[in-house]
Amino acid sequence: FAFSLATGLFSFTRTLDWSRWLTRHTRYYERTISQKTVRTAYGGVSSLDGDTKNSVLVKALQHYVDQECRLQLRTAELVLSAVQSVKERSRYYYYSGDEDEGRTLHGTLSKYSLVTKPPHRVWHHVGSYGAEGAVPCAVELYIDADEDEEGEKESGVKHCTLNFYLRSTGEGSV
Repeated sequence: FAFSLATGLFSFTRTLDWSRWLTRHTRYYERTISQKTVRTAYGGVSSLDGDTKNSVLVKALQHYVDQECRLQLRTAELVLSAVQSVKERSRYYYYSGDEDEGRTLHGTLSKYSLVTKPPHRVWHHVGSYGAEGAVPCAVELYIDADEDEEGEKESGVKHCTLNFYLRSTGEGSV
């Protein structure tokens, strides 16, 4: 009897999530940014955000995390991101101040920035922030991407949703 009781107690404690019971429940203030896109079989990407321009907000957040937060990452995705919009680059097609700018490797690469994107499905500490006069609180970032492959083979279209979750224990931090 004692052996079966000890075995049952051991299996119960092994399945119990001790971190949930031993730590106090933390109340977080959360914000979510979503970007929805459609990717065609030919490599084209179109935004489904309408007029919200979340793609600009996501790009700004990625650049900020890369430049200011200096995350210590074991693995990361590197992306060459355009700094200048295509419309702005092609506005003066016939005349530009520097004619060789677009023809050289340096001229082409100067229009882009190398961005290190943190891995998905992991909470990343991005800094401590707070409203003016308040105590700064830690802010964390979680990135999640979903790809809807429904009907991808027939139409060649893939729906992608990129979600950025920001959380903090301070009300004015996020």
